[in-house]
Amino acid sequence: GGLHEAGAAAFAEKCTAPECVLHGMALAFKGRKNANAPAGWERVSAAYGSSSDAVIRDDVQSLNVAFGDRRTLDELRSLVTDTALSANDRNQALRSLLLSPPADFGATLVRLLADRAVAVEAIRGLVHYKDADIPSKILEASRSFGPVERVEMIQTLASRPAFARELLQAIRDKRVAPSELTAIHARQIASFENET
Repeated sequence: GGLHEAGAAAFAEKCTAPECVLHGMALAFKGRKNANAPAGWERVSAAYGSSSDAVIRDDVQSLNVAFGDRRTLDELRSLVTDTALSANDRNQALRSLLLSPPADFGATLVRLLADRAVAVEAIRGLVHYKDADIPSKILEASRSFGPVERVEMIQTLASRPAFARELLQAIRDKRVAPSELTAIHARQIASFENET
């Protein structure tokens, strides 16, 4: 509809600020899955995807993710698991991929819990998945977590009723200290009372 027409018009020859349009489109499509790419998107993606400006490259990448571009998604998956890359690059790739979380990526995130370079983002990413074994996998991995990972663990486990049940059991079993929960977490879990 309107976004597609605006995008196509913006990249016509008379466009004086295509980078601004790209950024606006990236914001508009953030978190959308399998959106339809505007006409001519492949050309725009090729032209701006290798820009020397990191913001423009990131905008193109996030739009490719929103448009379900298989090549981009496969590239991001590869970057996330490439331990030869810097932690920063891997985390950026993971954040980009999780803008539209792939349905089949939960198992990879669980494996990444043991990878200190990306564990925090992996924990955050697991909030998007409902697999019943996620809470127990997070709690198993928590033995090696530092303070930052543990904060994210609590946040993720307090985010869903089924996850919160496992968190409460872990507290009863003394695998998680009650002091790790904040008042916000306690209220969140209490709001699940009818469901947990």
